[in-house]
Amino acid sequence: MQLTCRGSIGVALASATASLLSATPTHAVDKVQNWQVDSAFYVYSEKDRVNVVEPAAQAKREIADDEFVTVTLVADAMTGASPNGASPAAKPQTFTATSGNVSYSTPANTLPVHTFEDLRGAVAVDWDKPLSRLSRVLVGGSFSQEFDYTSMGASATYSRDSEDKFTTFSLGAALGLDFVQAKGGAPEPFSLLGNGATRTSRDDDDDDEGNADIKNKTIVDVVAGVTQVMTPRWLTQFNIGLGLTQGYLSDPYKMISLIDPANGDTFNYRAEKRPDSRFRQTFYTKTAYHFSKDTAHVSYRYYADNWGLRAHTADLKYRLELGARHYLQPHLRYYHQDEANFFHHNLVGLTLPTDNASADLRLATMSSYTLGLKYGFPLGKRHELSARVEHMRQQGESHPNSAIGSQKSQDFFPKLRVWMAQIGYSFEF
Repeated sequence: MQLTCRGSIGVALASATASLLSATPTHAVDKVQNWQVDSAFYVYSEKDRVNVVEPAAQAKREIADDEFVTVTLVADAMTGASPNGASPAAKPQTFTATSGNVSYSTPANTLPVHTFEDLRGAVAVDWDKPLSRLSRVLVGGSFSQEFDYTSMGASATYSRDSEDKFTTFSLGAALGLDFVQAKGGAPEPFSLLGNGATRTSRDDDDDDEGNADIKNKTIVDVVAGVTQVMTPRWLTQFNIGLGLTQGYLSDPYKMISLIDPANGDTFNYRAEKRPDSRFRQTFYTKTAYHFSKDTAHVSYRYYADNWGLRAHTADLKYRLELGARHYLQPHLRYYHQDEANFFHHNLVGLTLPTDNASADLRLATMSSYTLGLKYGFPLGKRHELSARVEHMRQQGESHPNSAIGSQKSQDFFPKLRVWMAQIGYSFEF
């Protein structure tokens, strides 16, 4: 998934997965060392694009006084079609895999996409231990595997309360190591791919997977935060994060079209090229206010990196208590990002860019709106069932000012509609 279908769901799926295990029971964790389990079945569906089915489960148990272990298991089944980076054209386009045995075509005046199938499995283990009356540490590790992508990570967070326990300071760090093994090998940056767009493909059965070169990247993140009890009903949190990713950051399955400067027609394709490092900064704030019965959650996140990408995310949830542990929770989310400084819908002529270039729509200017509703109700004393449905609309720069000739009539960023649904079940045993 990291390599082929993040183009249109990079923001949406990350947000949805983050809330996948949020169906927390309303009762507290007992001291009898029961397992507290949050499980969910999540479905994500883009119109004419990507479909994802994701079951997940998270089990938490107190193994000593105020000391917990948490195990998370996630599986993804992904199918559909993802933009390959090429521009729409006034004529049909054909793209061929390296061996020439697999090809696919895109009709005229249509954004080119490539179909795919993939499975991913992930596991994470966390250990939360008190160090003293006012401090504790949380350490964890994770591993995920899919067809052409392997990811390993470790993290540690130290937190300390003030004497009155109204303020909590935290400092965390995470280290990740990812391996990319593209089918057929990763293309050379900016290499010409031919009129048939001959390139690597996960569907190229003649290639020996074991002969594909392995690329890697390292990810380091540091987050500092403070959580403050403002009043007995009001809680506020602030986080500042810094991150650095280094290594192979290009997508081996993405290309960029070459455009004839005279008429705007596509005449060839190149492999994309991205920088080999990415420095990120984030600012996140969240506030929760408990009314006499209901609770409101409001958050804002600002993201910036040295690729020139800037993003804003605002999120609002309101939990409406209906009585007898039944509740409704409307959800509203807005996201906007500005394009990376090396994003181009295509390249004009054969002249190479001076540094980097990518037509990946994940790096383009875009906005999205998400509206959802969640309903939760108890199933006995220690069980809870919830259902959530959300709809997202995403749009970008459909007709850029840089378009020339026949490009002016093309839609470079078709509007995208996404439906998301989740069933959550929480229990103890």
